[in-house]
Amino acid sequence: ISAVAISPVQDKIQSKFKAPPEELILYTHLVGTAYLLPLSLFSGDLLRGLALSLSSPLLFFAIVIFSASGFWGAQVRSTLNLVYGGLAALLTSSFRKAFA
Repeated sequence: ISAVAISPVQDKIQSKFKAPPEELILYTHLVGTAYLLPLSLFSGDLLRGLALSLSSPLLFFAIVIFSASGFWGAQVRSTLNLVYGGLAALLTSSFRKAFA
């Protein structure tokens, strides 16, 4: 739900302030972190997740790779939107999801 809601906000900020894609994605992820960190800390999920990831280095490596690829994918989508417009980004995302 958050991903659907944030996309138009990102597009509006990017077109209004001419923010570079890297800055836009960085601040979006920081807002998400500020929102989810206290929730996961108070629920106890953060400590359980840290204990599990520290017990398995391969799992920790997979989490880092998954996070980096997500950041890169969001940056590519934002750049695609900036360079070619919203329709191209929408079509690319739709085709990617259809064939995934």
